[in-house]
Amino acid sequence: MFWVIFACVIVAIILLMQILVRLEIIDAKFKIWLGVALLLIGVGIGVFNFYQEKGDKELTYLAQKFLEGSVLVCIDKDKEIQADNKKFNFISGTMTLVDKEKNIQTLSLKRCKIKE
Repeated sequence: MFWVIFACVIVAIILLMQILVRLEIIDAKFKIWLGVALLLIGVGIGVFNFYQEKGDKELTYLAQKFLEGSVLVCIDKDKEIQADNKKFNFISGTMTLVDKEKNIQTLSLKRCKIKE
């Protein structure tokens, strides 16, 4: 979906630049520089989106395994904690694990991995 929106925005910007050149509001040299700048911004957005989706997939996989009953090893304040679905609740909005008994301890899934 991102790429469809991105392509539509690029086409709209290109058409706008063509209109501005024809009306002599901007010259052809400025149009080239603006095109290069927009291309670099687009590539940057694409790279950011790629890594963001990759991270989201990893967190979703960890959450799925946790809910299926797998034990996760998490790092919290330089301590290694083993978390399972009997002792911790999964909070999907924040992608965290919260202690069921005291609700004091909160573990981020970003700092967890599946116990081998």
